[in-house]
Amino acid sequence: MEQKNEHLIVFSKKDAPKVLDIFNKGIDGEGYIIDQETGLRIVSNEGEELLAEELGNILKGSEIFIKADPASFSKYLAEREEEL
Repeated sequence: MEQKNEHLIVFSKKDAPKVLDIFNKGIDGEGYIIDQETGLRIVSNEGEELLAEELGNILKGSEIFIKADPASFSKYLAEREEEL
């Protein structure tokens, strides 16, 4: 099985607002990540609205936001298993 190299954008929690801004995202008054153009809340790879404090990684070249817990990343990998 050929394995592809997944690239993650890794950052500290204090840099999350700057990183989100690069993706044209922000944080609403309740702490959820939102799209700056629409104001709609962003959902994680698990389909749940995502608090900025829960953000763990953003996959490079995409807008897949993954929570900062092993289960979320494992779920993402399981869904992409055939591609890897």
